[in-house]
Amino acid sequence: MRRMNGRPRSRRRAGLNERGATTVFVAVSIIGLLAMTAFSFDFGRAYVERRELQVGAEAGALAIARNCAEGGCVAGYDAEAEADEYADANARDCAARIQSLDLDMDAQSVHVITGTEDVGGNTVFDMIFAGVVGFDEMTVGAEATAVWGPPGKLSAMPLVYSECE
Repeated sequence: MRRMNGRPRSRRRAGLNERGATTVFVAVSIIGLLAMTAFSFDFGRAYVERRELQVGAEAGALAIARNCAEGGCVAGYDAEAEADEYADANARDCAARIQSLDLDMDAQSVHVITGTEDVGGNTVFDMIFAGVVGFDEMTVGAEATAVWGPPGKLSAMPLVYSECE
């Protein structure tokens, strides 16, 4: 039997059975949303870790530059131990490593590179949820450079101050 407009009365009779199509679509969408949530969580944690490492590298470089400017960089001065102390102090888990430290007394500069380390000595950043799809770990790091000494051949000294001052 057909209606007056020429269409069959039910989809089943016309061979257009779509039962379950919505369920499949919702299931695939939920899997995609959960994967996006997992990646955002893990990469958010990696961003926070990198920020901590950056602050630690900057603090270590500035502390070494200050000590050298004050004449403290003499024989026996352990710049790497000082940088490691500042990197550890600025990490939430109190663990970071110094990948490299370049102290150049002639150029009056120090370059510090920090990297991930946990309290067990592991030097990679473990991914919690992204490990399900194969991203088990990643390397996170940061670097900072500080210089000391007179400004050199500047024709003008930049000065920044607040409007309310």
